[in-house]
Amino acid sequence: WPFWPIEQKSQLTQIIKEDFPQHAEALIAQAKEYLLGRYRLLEPHVRDLKTLSLNLAQENKHEPTYLPWHYDWVKPYRWDPKKNYLDCEYESFDGIDVKFPWELSRMNHLVTMAQAYLLTEDESFANEVAVQISDWWKHNPPGYGVNWACSMDVGMRAANVLMALGLLGDKFLKSRESLARFLPAFFYHHAAHI
Repeated sequence: WPFWPIEQKSQLTQIIKEDFPQHAEALIAQAKEYLLGRYRLLEPHVRDLKTLSLNLAQENKHEPTYLPWHYDWVKPYRWDPKKNYLDCEYESFDGIDVKFPWELSRMNHLVTMAQAYLLTEDESFANEVAVQISDWWKHNPPGYGVNWACSMDVGMRAANVLMALGLLGDKFLKSRESLARFLPAFFYHHAAHI
């Protein structure tokens, strides 16, 4: 999808709607859950990560983030986003799991929302992608925080953001100038890190 002309994207979208309607419905339903902040990451049940992020910020007296980018929200434990990634300890903690912030920051869910946008043309999916990329970038400066500590996750995040943006297309970026302005730096720092 991401590298095809608009006409081919619309043809493929139509094929998916007609030939795989259950898949399309399931994908849209999952994307709607993400809009509500409801994620199932490394746990058997769904959590409202948007509300959780606000609550954790309030309880721990720090600036709120759109999603809990720096937390193992089960314990809860927060990695300092102002600490150089080389100084972020994550292996020696008993019962604290760095995979929570890493999995969330891989941004696999952005691809699902971009696909849902293609299937529905519902702008709320595209807007959510823009909000999350902007918030993540604001709260995860290059080289700082635990989300830069694993090059594999840095690469996965870059690939997922590229895929989502490719699915959303040029019109998406042209209508979101502030996002388009920092994306070259976003991808440069991801590539340089890897």
